[in-house]
Amino acid sequence: MTDNEVDSVANKMAERIMAAVHMAERLKGIEVQAERTASDLESEKATRARENERTQTTLEKMQTSITALSKSNWTAGGAILTALVLWDLAKHFIKI
Repeated sequence: MTDNEVDSVANKMAERIMAAVHMAERLKGIEVQAERTASDLESEKATRARENERTQTTLEKMQTSITALSKSNWTAGGAILTALVLWDLAKHFIKI
């Protein structure tokens, strides 16, 4: 081989080595980005779980409040109905 051929082969090898180095750097960057994305996903899962739990707790408290309000409304309705019936009975006995 002549010096020009050796230099040509060396240049081609150097280019291939540099291409491999650049590819390895890109792959490392992709790996780092994939790890960040996975970490973000895990964080998002945890955040959503906390928010779902908070929302569920709030809904349960609201349901308890609605049930208590409904019970008090029925109690008040019954008291009003009882008062009306007693009033009608009282009017009937007062006439006699």
